[in-house]
Amino acid sequence: MLWCGDVTEIDTGEGKSYLATVEDPFSRRLLGYAMSEHHDAALTVASLQMAVTTRGGDADGVVFHSDRGPGTPSGVPGPSPCPRYLSTSPSNPGWSP
Repeated sequence: MLWCGDVTEIDTGEGKSYLATVEDPFSRRLLGYAMSEHHDAALTVASLQMAVTTRGGDADGVVFHSDRGPGTPSGVPGPSPCPRYLSTSPSNPGWSP
């Protein structure tokens, strides 16, 4: 099972907000989202937690793919803040098959 994520910056009249989303690319279903004033790993993890809840709490074997932005769990130094049952699969800039 594969989930993909992205973070989008939204300019508002009160400053910037960030929207993190998690999608199942095969069904094209939005599984989770979160908004914050900060572009950080906590934002992405919150959207992943919503996705897990949407899927009934079962995410065993899921691979989470995102770009290498600073707010993705794979972009955080040290142990991954990603839930333990998810594997991360960051893209590799400049790589193509």
